[in-house]
Amino acid sequence: MSFLFGIVHLWLFDCSLFPPPSEILGIRLAPENSSKNTEVSTWFQGHILTREEDAVKQYGLVGVPAQSPPTIHGCMISDHDTPTFYDLYITEYLDSEHKVKLCAINVERSGGTGDAVELCLTKESNSLVPSSHSISDLDVKIAHAKRLKFSTTKLLSGEQAKNYLSAFAPSALDKFASVRDDDGDGDDESKSVEIVVCKGAIIVD
Repeated sequence: MSFLFGIVHLWLFDCSLFPPPSEILGIRLAPENSSKNTEVSTWFQGHILTREEDAVKQYGLVGVPAQSPPTIHGCMISDHDTPTFYDLYITEYLDSEHKVKLCAINVERSGGTGDAVELCLTKESNSLVPSSHSISDLDVKIAHAKRLKFSTTKLLSGEQAKNYLSAFAPSALDKFASVRDDDGDGDDESKSVEIVVCKGAIIVD
């Protein structure tokens, strides 16, 4: 996969309620001695829709807090826009299997703490990836993206987000509902978990 352009629909999970996955399709996302990034409060999951050879193809997408985020100098941080970093994994659905095909390490999310996700990886930021960073299952060949850009153009929340997940990602909706059920008070709206779905375009190469 040398180039990918498509439409992304992704939904956010609160790390305190839904711990990010430690592996995808049997592949550990970081070496065991890698330090965890505890400063990022969310992770996300979604799918990418592309058109290839006159047909629509779907990929999966998972973004978890970066395992080895770069150190940002204090002068580059503001109260309104503190960058956070994610490791992204794109999975491919094939006739007989489902595998991780592409990863993007230390992708920057900007835009402050708002719900709209903005993601960027450039050749310059790629130089910040530590040489020791690798997927632990070294026998698995996974391409690393050089550039990635995603911008949210439409944000769904409340009933719109629930209806979207009900139609296209029911397992994610069940995950959100399980937290509210565990609270033991289904009638209390204050105990419901906020659901946000971001829609936008992505370019990866």
